[in-house]
Amino acid sequence: MKKYILIFILLPFFFACEKKVNLKLEEMPPTIVVESIISSDAQESFVKLSWSKGLTSSNGHNDKLISDAQVIVVDPQGNDIIFTPDASKVYRTTTPALQTGIYRLKIDKDSHHVLATKQMPRAVVLNDFDIKEIRHDEWRDYELELFFQDDPNQKDYYMITYTQTSSGHEWREDYLRPVLFSDTDYDTQAQRYKMSYYGYFPDNTPTRVKMRLYHIDKQVFDYFETLDKLGDMGFGSSPFTTSVPGNPNSVIENGIGYFIAAPVSRITKEFSFGD
Repeated sequence: MKKYILIFILLPFFFACEKKVNLKLEEMPPTIVVESIISSDAQESFVKLSWSKGLTSSNGHNDKLISDAQVIVVDPQGNDIIFTPDASKVYRTTTPALQTGIYRLKIDKDSHHVLATKQMPRAVVLNDFDIKEIRHDEWRDYELELFFQDDPNQKDYYMITYTQTSSGHEWREDYLRPVLFSDTDYDTQAQRYKMSYYGYFPDNTPTRVKMRLYHIDKQVFDYFETLDKLGDMGFGSSPFTTSVPGNPNSVIENGIGYFIAAPVSRITKEFSFGD
C-alpha cells in the first residue's frame, strides 16, 4: 500500500516538470534543385529546376519551378545541346545525345552557377518485354519480364521507366521513383530479367505500355538506392523539399539533385487482360 501512496505523491511533480521550449531554427538560403537526364533519345531528355524548400516553408518545391535559367549540355565534341522550358516549365531539347563520352551540364540563374559532369555508358538494346497477369482470390499482380543483351564480363546497372495508356488516360512512373537493378541480381548469362510490375489494367481494355531501359552507371544506381532507403521516393514527393534534403553523393556542383547521362532503348506494346 505504501508504494501506491508514493506513486500518487510523485505524479504531480512529473506533470509540473513540463516546459514548452521554442527552438529558433536558422533558415538556410534556397538551393537550386536539379533533376535531369540527357539521353540518346531527345524525347527522354529533360532538365527540371526548382528551389529547395525551407524548414518553415509551407510550399513544396514544385511551386517554385525555375523557368528563366540558361541550360545547356556540352557533348564530348564540345557542341552545345540547348534546353528551353516548355509550358510545364520543364526544359527540353530536340538534340539527341548519341555519343559515348563526357557530358557537361551548365545552368546559369542570376548569381547561381550549377555544374555537373557525367560519362555516357555504352548503349544496351531492349529486345522485347512481356507482362503477365497473376490472379489471386481477391486481387491480381503483374510480372514484368525484360529481354536484352547484357555483357556477362562486366558489371552493369539499369533503370526502367514506363508510360501506360488506356482509354485515353496516360500515366507515367515518376522520375523520382525509377525501377533500378543490376546484373548482380540475376544470372548474367541470361538475357532476361523478371520483376513485379506496378500498374493497373482495366478488364478487357487494350492498354499500351511504353517501356524504357536506361543503361546507367554505379553512381546513379547508388544515388537512387540511397534515396529509396531514406524513404524519399514516393509518388508526388521529392527528396529535395527541405533545406536539409535527403541528398546522397551527387555529381551536382553548387546545387543538389541528380544528372544522368544514359542511352535509352524503348519499346511500345499493347496488352489486354480480363475474364
